[in-house]
This record gives sequence, C-alpha cells and structure tokens, in this order.
Amino acid sequence: MTKLFFTLLLILPFSLFAQQNISMADAIVKNRTVLGPANLRQLQWIPGTAQFSHAVNNKLVRVNAANLATDTLDLLPKMNEALAGRSLPPLEALPVVTWLDDRKVWFQTGKSMYTYSFTEGLQIRNSYSGEVENLDIQPKTLAAAYTLGKQLKISQDGKDMVVAESETEGIVYGKSVHREEFGIRNGTFWSPSGRYLAYYRMDETMVTPYPIYVLDSMPAQARYIRYPYAGAKSHHVTVGVFDTRTGQKLYLQTGEPAEQYLTNVAWSPDEQYVFIAVVNRAQNHLWLRQYDARTGAFVKT
Repeated sequence: MTKLFFTLLLILPFSLFAQQNISMADAIVKNRTVLGPANLRQLQWIPGTAQFSHAVNNKLVRVNAANLATDTLDLLPKMNEALAGRSLPPLEALPVVTWLDDRKVWFQTGKSMYTYSFTEGLQIRNSYSGEVENLDIQPKTLAAAYTLGKQLKISQDGKDMVVAESETEGIVYGKSVHREEFGIRNGTFWSPSGRYLAYYRMDETMVTPYPIYVLDSMPAQARYIRYPYAGAKSHHVTVGVFDTRTGQKLYLQTGEPAEQYLTNVAWSPDEQYVFIAVVNRAQNHLWLRQYDARTGAFVKT
C-alpha cells in the first residue's frame, strides 16, 4: 500500500501536466510566473530567535517557528521617510534585507549600505564609488570588497583601502579563478568577524591568448581570452590574506606544483586558519589543507 501511494504521488503531477498544451512561448515567458514553482521570497532566520521572516507585497512577514504565529512588519514607508529626511531618493519596493539581530536589518540601494533599526532608525553604514565589479559585502561589518579596474579594494567605515593592484596585463586579483570550475564563483572570502579578507591572485601571463568572436556588432569583433588548452601551460593561482586593521598582507604557502587548483577557500571560526581543497591538474586527487592565517605557513593535510 505504501509503495502504491508513493508511486501515485510521483505519477500524478506528470499526468496532470501531460494533459495541458504548452507552447514554447509560454514555457519561456511564463517559466518564472504562472508555470514557476511557488516560493517564499527573502526567506531567512532572525538571529537569536526562533523566528523566520519572508517578504510578501513589500512587507516582511515574521513567523514564530514553534506555533507558526505571524505578524507583519511594514518597513518600507519608514525607510522612505528616513531617506527623504536625508534628501535621498525613495525606494520603489522593499529591498532585499538581511537581519543583523532581532531589531535591525541591513540593505543595499545604489552604491550604499544602510541599516534600519526599530529603535535607532536609518543609518548609512558604507558606500563605494565607481563602476565596481566582483562586489562582496561582509554581512557583519558591511565592508565592501570589490575590483575596480586593475585594483582589488575595500571600502569600510567611509575609507577606501587598496588591497592589491595588477602588476601587468595577465595578473588579476579578487576575481574567480580556474575558469569558474569546482563551484568557484567569487575571488574574495571574508573572515567571520570581517577583520581579514582572503583573496585570489591569478597569474595568466604564461597562458596563450585565444580569440573569441563577439557577435553583437557588425562585423564581428575578436576578443582575446587566455585559455589553458589541455597539455599546454595553465595559470598559477595563490591565495592572499589582508588584515583590514593593520593593512598587512601575506600569501599562503600553497607550494608546488604551481599548476594546481585551489578550491573551496574557507575560514576557521576563530580566524586562525584558512582551509583550501587543493586539486591536482589531472583532477584525480584532492587534499584538504590547513594554513596558518597569521604566517601563511602550511599546517597539515
């Protein structure tokens, strides 16, 4: 009986779906609306509580996990009132907010990060300038790490710090590496408290440029990327650690061979160590290695 129930449970949605005629246009246009799965927007736990929240119609619905009792927080009008008092443009909709504690959230609009407290109101916490890329905001301090041109920079407490700057074409800092394989999507990694920033340095100068034709213009234009063919030379990657308090930086002693993949960079909770999953270029071995964040020394595998 149990097997029959679960079989019907699996087959029924597909049988219902098969009875509908869906055009290609509907599948493309409606795949995130009427044909998309239902979800809870901005679903998150509220720190230090047994509550979670999600967004509905530009309001936050706060839910007690024990009994599912709810209340609604209408923050948008209060945020806009505070922004107007600072001669700042209003928000058209509730921004993506993140709880800092049970009385305070933070959000970003434009190039500034704000906190909104139920007791203290609105505060500007940080901002950055320029057309930045690879933006990475530390969730506790709201410091912003980003790349701007050839530089990797940090904006924190109204100050800008240059972490590193490309020495020559083919060397980049703070960007995703290894062609975004192994789940790599970013090039910076904040420590839990926000004091330290680990970051990638990639040297591609030994890799042959390869033309890619961009078809959004007539005639097509060639754009060159450095692509490591199998059997040819590959890029070299190292991991640096920057101390936002002292401005000091060091590089982890990841050793040889230089043509290896440094993946899954992570901090220990006490910020004493950095862990890296090191993969060889043949991709048939993986070592989880521990490094001293204060000296860069290899500790153990």
